Amino acid sequence: MTIEERFEQHVLEKWNPTLNERESFVNCILGIVGEFAEIAELGIADYTNNPNFYKDLISENGDMLYYLTRLRLLTGEQLTRVSDENCMSVFTETAMLIGGIKKLQFHNKPFDYENFRKAIDSIYTKTLRILEALEIDIKDVMLYNIEKLNKRHGEGISFKTYGQRLDAGQEA
Repeated sequence: MTIEERFEQHVLEKWNPTLNERESFVNCILGIVGEFAEIAELGIADYTNNPNFYKDLISENGDMLYYLTRLRLLTGEQLTRVSDENCMSVFTETAMLIGGIKKLQFHNKPFDYENFRKAIDSIYTKTLRILEALEIDIKDVMLYNIEKLNKRHGEGISFKTYGQRLDAGQEA
């Protein structure tokens, strides 16, 4: 099994099993936005004085990759598909995703799979470029996220234990 396949399996195993498809879309988009905000905050901070900068950056990118992967799986995309088509700024793409979720949730519009696929692809491409510029291997980010969530939730997840965090002293 490749690391990419292992990561997809990891995302499916760790995903909240109580969410329906609509809730999963909303959770993914809000997760992506939140993780981008945390990554941006790291970039704004004085990273020269932060001894954990690269670890924090890997952690936040792993979290974002988790949501991107789940969104790709929901829309039928492949994790390894990366292209430069329609690459706009990450914030523009993220705003488009939020607009699509608003239409889905509050205007009862059908889900626009094609535009979401393009936005997800563009965000993923930008993420890879950022990591490459920082000389961080995407596979290291995936492995770190797998280890972090296994430490947090154990090897599996269920409705009963979803809100519990083993790394915070809560028992599953």
